[in-house]
Amino acid sequence: MALYSANDLRKRESIIPLLLDESFKSPPESITINGQKIEALSKSIFKVTPETISKEECFLYSCGIHGNETAPIEIVSDILLKILNNKLHCHAPTLIIFGNLEAMRAQKRFIDFNLNRLFNKDYEKHLDAIEAKRAQELEEVVFNFREETQPLTLLHLDLHTAIKGSKHKRFAICPVANTQTSEHINIFKAMSLDANIKKTTSSNTFSDFTSNMKNSHSYTLELGKVMPFGENNHEDFFDSRKALEDLISGNECKSKEKELFNYITSQKIVKENDSFKYLVDENDDNFFLIPKNTDIYEQNGQKVRYDKDTYMLFANSSVKHGQWAGILLERLENL
Repeated sequence: MALYSANDLRKRESIIPLLLDESFKSPPESITINGQKIEALSKSIFKVTPETISKEECFLYSCGIHGNETAPIEIVSDILLKILNNKLHCHAPTLIIFGNLEAMRAQKRFIDFNLNRLFNKDYEKHLDAIEAKRAQELEEVVFNFREETQPLTLLHLDLHTAIKGSKHKRFAICPVANTQTSEHINIFKAMSLDANIKKTTSSNTFSDFTSNMKNSHSYTLELGKVMPFGENNHEDFFDSRKALEDLISGNECKSKEKELFNYITSQKIVKENDSFKYLVDENDDNFFLIPKNTDIYEQNGQKVRYDKDTYMLFANSSVKHGQWAGILLERLENL
């Protein structure tokens, strides 16, 4: 098993090769750099604690919950290296999580089961999946971090990229338990997000799990499209990276004057069995319009349609039974 000190990590251009190396063991010691203590809680979970806390917030950045969503992994890896090399100073406690390591190594979305459907103890229903143990570990780590950081307000940003293209290239998904603020909207605009989706029902995603914690706000952020490691255009993620750095360093997160489209979820489409099939083109980009009175999907011999225009998100008929095959959205007034 390869052993590296924290100082060894500082010398590297990226920590991603180490995350993907099964033989790598996280540095056993913490390191203090310019008053901020950096601890590797595991090879893929890092906690940064400043000597002086100048913000009333704490932060959780997670990425790689799906192993093939590489751009957020590259962004967060770069942020961690800046912290290690004293090029970025945290003004608030910050937890950094690289999620599904096995799937990252395999360049797959997941190995046995979608990790982002196993939180809120849903992992107990799928103990044979390799992701179940990981979901339990992440819940415990975040719970401990939250206990340590009370009464600071937690902002959790779970960073993703979508499997398919999208008519809104970057967007936020807000759990139903969240109280969304104008500050959060400004953060989205600073990150050059195009749309904001408010969920109307709870789920078992990572951001839903943390949103239920006391004094906490959480979002799933989709920052673009899935690409292999090394093939992401970093210019596409410049604004998102800058805003993430500004947030934890205490700098002003400057909002952009841009239109942000606002949606709410109207229905989660669940694939119950193999009779399920889409009657619209599921390969179309996210947010494609389905005109009213259009047959959307068929299941158990029943066709489903709506009497008003709706929009499709994450259409995927190949998911396992009992999983979401898509989400229908209703568009609201622009923000």
